[in-house]
Amino acid sequence: MFSINKKISLGTALGIAILAVTVSIAITMSVVNNSYNDVLKDLPEKIDRYSSLDEIAALVDSDFYGSMNKENVNSAIAKGFIDGLKDKYSVYMSADKYKTYLDESRGNMTGIGIEYSKRSDGYINVDRVYSDSPASSAGLKKDDLIVAFDGVSLNQDNYDEMSEKLTGDKLTSVNITFRHGTTEKTVNVVKGYEAKSVNFLSENSIGYISISNFYSTTATQVEDALNKLENKVKGIVVDLRDTSSTNIDEALKTLDLFIPMVEGANGIATLEDEKGNVIRTFTSTSGAVNIPLVIIVNSKTSGAAEFLACELRDFDKASIVGQKTRGNGLVQEIFPLTDGSAVKLSVGKIIPYRSTPYHGTGILPDKECETDSGKEIYEDPAYLCAAAFFDDTSE
Repeated sequence: MFSINKKISLGTALGIAILAVTVSIAITMSVVNNSYNDVLKDLPEKIDRYSSLDEIAALVDSDFYGSMNKENVNSAIAKGFIDGLKDKYSVYMSADKYKTYLDESRGNMTGIGIEYSKRSDGYINVDRVYSDSPASSAGLKKDDLIVAFDGVSLNQDNYDEMSEKLTGDKLTSVNITFRHGTTEKTVNVVKGYEAKSVNFLSENSIGYISISNFYSTTATQVEDALNKLENKVKGIVVDLRDTSSTNIDEALKTLDLFIPMVEGANGIATLEDEKGNVIRTFTSTSGAVNIPLVIIVNSKTSGAAEFLACELRDFDKASIVGQKTRGNGLVQEIFPLTDGSAVKLSVGKIIPYRSTPYHGTGILPDKECETDSGKEIYEDPAYLCAAAFFDDTSE
């Protein structure tokens, strides 16, 4: 090993120091200049953005007949800003709604446990009843009509106010009058329940796992189901019909149960921003359950469920039957705000492991079949279609 010692003069040392300072100042000025130019470039747009709000505020201050609740106004402005993005997956949540969202992401549900839609006459159509929910216990079924709350009939004029009775604090109750066919019945339903997102069973050496949502407990529930089914069945039907959660991280944990370890730059999938930059790489960290899968999907299968179905097929772990999915390949991130509210914002598009991106187009099944028969599972055409795959592979 050689070492070289050189002595430099004081003048040379000062020259080097001055040069370093000069370069540093030049770089700093360049950065400042670029930032300043960016500010100037965006300034007209920012002034434009808030000028109409200033005008409205001035009008309200001078001419509004009534009192103003600033908290309500600020919340409405924030909601309007996000609504103006015209992205149905991005939402503003008030502090109360954000708290509810966090509770429900853990499976601690408010409300009575239904999905519903408004009819033209103002009645509520029950689109889905969650198992183990108060609505299920009270006897409500899919396609029942809710016609009154606490003795007050629903109509177009009072729909918004009355439908809020379906949500609310746990242990509060509401009297619901509903029609099942030609029969009308009134029941008292207590709100709030612990949701179970996974149900499973088996028959004739075929397992069945239904995932109705993706909560923070879903992957654990799926793992429990797999442990109880794995050595008893030749294949498993995974039912993702009507599953529309956007909880991509919980779907990733569930996916992790089935596929081998995959790391590296591309992982099992990537997330791209609007400019095509990769902002996240999804990886798998555990071993794989080695059992054939067939997944049932329909037009309401969306978000996290689409991600799970697409990746399982890309890794040759599953076939897909049913109908084309909804086509939500965007990922949302939660941004808590200082006042306790939050914004759920679409931040990127999923680029699958092998398939083309499905956002806006949906995922096509390997085999189409009826998915909305309303029949019990072992008579359901979609289940029978899926189960037939295992007969084909065993020949």
